[in-house]
Amino acid sequence: GSGGTGQARAGANNAGAAPGGGIRVDEKPRWLKRVEPEYPRIAKLTGVEGVVILSVYIDEAGHVTDTKVLKSLGNTGCDDAAVTAAMQWRFIPARVDGRPLAMWFSVPVLFQLKAN
Repeated sequence: GSGGTGQARAGANNAGAAPGGGIRVDEKPRWLKRVEPEYPRIAKLTGVEGVVILSVYIDEAGHVTDTKVLKSLGNTGCDDAAVTAAMQWRFIPARVDGRPLAMWFSVPVLFQLKAN
């Protein structure tokens, strides 16, 4: 007997995702305004450094309307600080065939203590 029924597993919330996860764009989003995050006090005191990787949803007007944390720095306040900063970012939106396109875009946010 072969015995393989091979059921497809439904991935969480992949409704409306582009096949293969990639969208062909003529121009990727470009920075207009980048706000640096405020270094969380607890992270400063404990010497936490690292990178939070955010996925930000940039609408057709270049505003960030949603965020997801792809890589977290744990319970240090850095994730929240990165998200707070990200909501103030502005972009020139991605373009396809000359038209603006809303899309998710990954941005690494570096938390690094400056040596005094």
